Amino acid sequence: SKPNIESVTKNISDSRLEIVVMTGLVSAGDIASIYASVSVLLLNLRDDPAFSATIPSKLQSDLAAGKPIIVSSNGESADAVIKANAGLACPQAMLKP
Repeated sequence: SKPNIESVTKNISDSRLEIVVMTGLVSAGDIASIYASVSVLLLNLRDDPAFSATIPSKLQSDLAAGKPIIVSSNGESADAVIKANAGLACPQAMLKP
């Protein structure tokens, strides 16, 4: 959601994380070059039963990119990253204030 994006952008700025770039929406044609330029991919899914029971297509693309993935999710997405030895997983509950 937009307020979340604004909060994340502010946290990035306040923390002086110059290597973190918020791109906003990008076209499908730009994804390959973006994936090629990054060191790690982030997948943050809200704590929702639908996200816990399925693997979103974005995760499938992330896995295919061969880059390390940090996933914040409950259920299948986190399990897939761990089973594939493709990165780190953090349950959503750990991120709630």
